Amino acid sequence: MFSSFHDSRRNEYFLMQKEMSLRFSKDMIGRPVIDRFGFKIGKVRDVAIPLSSFKEPYPTVAGFMVEKKFIKWGMIAKLGKHLTLKESLRKGDICPIPRDQMFVGKKLLDEQLLDMQGKSIGRVDDIRLVYDATGSILKVAGLYSGASALLMRIGIDIYGNVIPWSCIEKIRENPSGIVLRFQGKSMPVSDKYMLYEAGRLN
Repeated sequence: MFSSFHDSRRNEYFLMQKEMSLRFSKDMIGRPVIDRFGFKIGKVRDVAIPLSSFKEPYPTVAGFMVEKKFIKWGMIAKLGKHLTLKESLRKGDICPIPRDQMFVGKKLLDEQLLDMQGKSIGRVDDIRLVYDATGSILKVAGLYSGASALLMRIGIDIYGNVIPWSCIEKIRENPSGIVLRFQGKSMPVSDKYMLYEAGRLN
């Protein structure tokens, strides 16, 4: 039974193509946003996840900060060279900046990574985004850090320099930092394959 589950999860994630895995800074920030008629709305400045999804293994992207506008994920028709909206952007479609969302770039980029005792073990270089198996939902998979060798030595599973989101214990405010919990080999098989793929597709 375990072998069957193992194989099915492996096959599911090995089907992922390169375009289904993105770097936040390289592939998302600055991407032009247009409506269905080609009218330019602006550029992506940040990506939002609900605060309520923080403890999920892979939080789902809820929307984008485009200049000073918040665009919900449901308004997006296509995420390609441009981020294309389903319709033209009417005034009523522009949402106020929501307080129940975490903007991952603002919150996480260049933040210190800390162990459970508060010791600094590196910094966040970038954020990994991946599509789910359907290709229709974008999720935050983990964090990139140049300190990957050190992190592996102290027991954190690393795939292609990606620290799984599920390794985040909490985000500390003052002083700021991201506290990691060390899962070692206890990470579920499905999580390992998702992060393996996210890292493999550099």
